Amino acid sequence: MNWTKEKPTKEGWYWYGSDVSDPKPTILWVDIMNNGQGWVSWPDHSSDRLTRVEGEWYGPLKLPEDEETETFAALWSTFWDSLVIGDGDYDMEAARKLCKLAGLEVPI
Repeated sequence: MNWTKEKPTKEGWYWYGSDVSDPKPTILWVDIMNNGQGWVSWPDHSSDRLTRVEGEWYGPLKLPEDEETETFAALWSTFWDSLVIGDGDYDMEAARKLCKLAGLEVPI
C-alpha cells in the first residue's frame, strides 16, 4: 500500500493526513453507504462526508484474524477512545503503539 490522494471506496480503517508531510496523521473510520456516499468518523466522534475531506489516505488497514475476539474488541475500544487526549490533541505516539499491538500497519 502507498499513500494516495484518491478517496477511499471501501469501508474500513485508514491512516489519514492533510498531506503526506503531515506531522500528525490520524486513523479514521470510513463508512461507505449503500448509495456509495462515504462518511468519515473523526477521533472526537464527529463525522463528515467523505467528499468534504481533502488529504492523503493509506488503507484500508487489514485487521488481525482474531478481530472478533473480546480481547481485540477491548483493545480497539481503548485505542479509539484514547486517540484524543485531554487538551483535544491527537496522541500520535499512543496510536502508533496501539496499532503495533493490534497487528496493524504503521506506514510512518
